[in-house]
Amino acid sequence: ERFFSSLQCSVNSCNLPYTKLRAVFTTGNVQVQQAATAFWILLFAIPSLGRIEVLLVMGVLLGLYWAVGSNMTIKPIQRLTDGGGFAIAHQQMFGIALVAWLADKMSSSEKKKNKSASKRLEDITLPGFLKIFNENMVATAILMFLFFGIIMFVLGENYFHQLFITSKGASGLAQGASFFFYILTTSLGFAVNLAILQLGVRTFVGELTESFTGISDTILPNSVPGIDVAATFAFGEQNAVTIGFLFGALGQFLAIGALMIFHSPTIIIAGFIPLFFDNAVFGVIDNNRAGAKAAMILPFFSGIIQVVGAALISTWIGMSKFGGYLGMFDWDTVWPGFTVILKYLGYFGVVVVAAILLLIPQLEYRKDPKNYFLMVEDYDAYKENKGLE
Repeated sequence: ERFFSSLQCSVNSCNLPYTKLRAVFTTGNVQVQQAATAFWILLFAIPSLGRIEVLLVMGVLLGLYWAVGSNMTIKPIQRLTDGGGFAIAHQQMFGIALVAWLADKMSSSEKKKNKSASKRLEDITLPGFLKIFNENMVATAILMFLFFGIIMFVLGENYFHQLFITSKGASGLAQGASFFFYILTTSLGFAVNLAILQLGVRTFVGELTESFTGISDTILPNSVPGIDVAATFAFGEQNAVTIGFLFGALGQFLAIGALMIFHSPTIIIAGFIPLFFDNAVFGVIDNNRAGAKAAMILPFFSGIIQVVGAALISTWIGMSKFGGYLGMFDWDTVWPGFTVILKYLGYFGVVVVAAILLLIPQLEYRKDPKNYFLMVEDYDAYKENKGLE
């Protein structure tokens, strides 16, 4: 982890005016996880790589991916947080940039058709008894009860009894305890934990960005920290987190059903982390930029992509035989593309992938050179220049 982190920092600190990189990836646990998957991909694509060579190639490609990916999230996250002063350093960085762009296109399309802007979730008041869903914690508890209830019911009561025995009471269901109340408390516990996360994350972000000032003022001028994607959940409409999760789950379940119908050699089991961390943040960003419709449609298609992309890449590179694949959005879209390039171009493919990654921030800068760094230096001045509210 220290090796990859230091290499990424070296890539990211190579004279910011030239690289146009403004974010530092700080989420170490994600780096370790991605390094393990990238190691497998590289050995599949270029099996002739030796021990030292594979480390060097991994360091360069992952370092560039971390630096460029987190840099791409700055614009949508600064808008979402109104100048919160951080980027996202996780598994769906390219995905965040993509859904923000698509949401803007959807919003522009609505305006061209002389339609009023799509209502945001916070502007929608449900009628009658449905008003209970206007309260985020209630909506989350009910939806999680349905989601967890179905999964836990399929797994069966005996499974959780066995889990209680093997974990020595740390988790699972004790003999004689109510299975229904076990499902209920598990679901409500998730809603409570999410509420705690949303309440505490603003304090965390404030402390982190303040402590990062020493780095951004000296070592890496005009830079922001890249942090865990959960930091976005406290910004924007809280119900957007639940809606993004729900429609992403619907997309995943539809795609899983399609894999079964068409007898796919690999069946993907819906992962809770991709469901929540990818699609929930997509819902928050899309609702902020284009309203409730985008917060439903884009996470839905994201769920389909997560399953289909994971099935294709894990089957091709052989990871499906050994327990699964890292099914987050970038690793179901961007990295399969990189894998094709590496597989068929070999060592030259490493150069091509590195060149693509290096080119991205240059293109971002060329779109708006006047305000590119101002976005992180002084967000109020940036908004004034761009005519933003």
